[in-house]
Amino acid sequence: AATGVTACLWGAIDPSNNIILYKEYYDRDKIISEHAKQILLRNGGDAVDLWIIDPKFGAQRNSETHRSNAQIYKENGIPVRLAEVDEDYGLNASREYLKATSDSTSRHPKVYIFSDLGNFRFEMEHYVWDRFQRGELKGLSKDKPVKRNDHLMNCFQYMAAQRPKYKRAPAFTKEQYTDMAKVNSY
Repeated sequence: AATGVTACLWGAIDPSNNIILYKEYYDRDKIISEHAKQILLRNGGDAVDLWIIDPKFGAQRNSETHRSNAQIYKENGIPVRLAEVDEDYGLNASREYLKATSDSTSRHPKVYIFSDLGNFRFEMEHYVWDRFQRGELKGLSKDKPVKRNDHLMNCFQYMAAQRPKYKRAPAFTKEQYTDMAKVNSY
C-alpha cells in the first residue's frame, strides 16, 4: 500500500558536534520499496552511520505482508532502526539546538541548514504551536506544535534526540564546504 508523505533528512556532525543538515527527500504516495529506491538514489553514495525511522511508523505492521515498515526498509537496502526518543519525540532536544544557534554565546551544539532544503525551510517557517481553543485556557499555548506539515521537522527532532557526536570528518565535497558560507541557520 502506498504511504502518505515520506521524508528523509541528511545531517553531518562537525567537530564541535553541530548538526549540519545538507540534503532532503520528500515525496508521497509510493510504496516503501519505491521510497527506499529513491532515498538511496538521493543519498548518492554518502557515508551514513545511522538510518533512523519514526518509531511509530517503523513499528507499524504492513497489512499485506505483516512485516513492520522498518523491516521492509531493511529488505530494500536501508538498515533503519527506530529513533530513540523521549516522551516528546525529540521536540525539546531540537529546541535546544535551535536556541543555541540563535545565541552566539551558547556552548550547546547548533544546527546549520543548507539553503537548498526548500521543503525543510517551508516546514520551519510554518511550524506553529498549538493553542487551546476553548475553556479557561483559551488562547494559551499547549506547548506542543500543531501536527501538520512537519515531516522533515520530525526527522530533525529524531536526529537531535540522538544528541549525535562527531566521529570523523564530514563527507562533504569542496563545493559543499564553499556552500557553507551560504548556509541559513535558525
